[in-house]
Amino acid sequence: MNFRKFYIPTVNVSRRNFAKIFTAGTVSFLSAIYTKPTLSSPKPPSLKYLYNFSVDSFTITNTRSRHEDTDFIAASVAVAGRPTRSASQSLGDLNNGTYPTAIMFKDVEVGENETAVFTYNIVNNGHSDPSTVEKTLLEATETLATKGAELAVKAAGPAIGAALGASIGTGVVPIIGTALGALAGWVVSYGGGLLFANCDGAVASAVHTFSGKQLREGTRLVGQLSNSDYQPGTDSPAGCGSNSQYNVNWTIKLGRVIAFNEGVVPPSTAQGLLQALQAINIDYSVTESQILDWLGNSYSLYPQFAKGILKLFDGLRLKNKVYLDVIFYNYEELGGKVVFNSLDGSLDLNILKKAIVEGYEIRNGISVSSFEDIVELRP
Repeated sequence: MNFRKFYIPTVNVSRRNFAKIFTAGTVSFLSAIYTKPTLSSPKPPSLKYLYNFSVDSFTITNTRSRHEDTDFIAASVAVAGRPTRSASQSLGDLNNGTYPTAIMFKDVEVGENETAVFTYNIVNNGHSDPSTVEKTLLEATETLATKGAELAVKAAGPAIGAALGASIGTGVVPIIGTALGALAGWVVSYGGGLLFANCDGAVASAVHTFSGKQLREGTRLVGQLSNSDYQPGTDSPAGCGSNSQYNVNWTIKLGRVIAFNEGVVPPSTAQGLLQALQAINIDYSVTESQILDWLGNSYSLYPQFAKGILKLFDGLRLKNKVYLDVIFYNYEELGGKVVFNSLDGSLDLNILKKAIVEGYEIRNGISVSSFEDIVELRP
């Protein structure tokens, strides 16, 4: 190496010492531009825990009315930042006995640091329009769950019940066992449009909160959490007999655990998108050249649409095949929009699921009740 090509500092340095200095500098320079790669294990996938919440049945040992209660039930599950899930049911005229319900919420995602609020209310009302009773009760129950979930972001445990009571103008709402004493008056007066005459009134009410950690630990060994809430009734008017006594049975089961990789970028080429779609059992009814042309042209909206589908199917695949072009057609026919300047089209997921279900039914010649029935975990 010719040292004359390099700048030599104007200090008294011997030729040998300069060679040492230069060599050390050269090694440092080479180290800066080349670092031996280190091998590391791939990041393990994250896990989504999905739970099934249900009100399984209730037992009446004493009706609020003298002979039969005309019962309605509503229940909700809420997690802050996610849509509240709600359902209601008209149960008819009931005497003492045990009665099943149809209340179930499947695949409710609850993260490690999130809190699920599970609420239900049962009222006896034989004097108002049944459809109005059911609708109003559903709204009241959904309000409890949604408010509770919002408050659970900053509060925990019994503090949630205290904050919830303050927000709706009642006393502290218990989060273990019955909440009927605190909520009976609020439920009956909610909306102001229902007539509760004679022996009508609330007969069961509860607000239960569960952190993601509690759900995972509670369901880890036996797969479920369950309880029977004893609901001693509030005072009924004279002539109605003694106060009601109900027991409400509910269950929370671990439904599914989905592994997914955070930050995975969907394929950007038409061929990559097609291969990713085929991996989840979505193919095409047109020619391959035609589908590749659509997937490679953003103005067709197919690239955005395909990425939106892949986002929905994170960790999942269809049990049987469905045509992509049929899903796209169904989605637009159902009123769905694809946003051109959005990476994944900002699709309406509820409409997308309906579009997929319709395509699945036509392709496979069967009838299914929900999107969840036609998907499974990817191997």
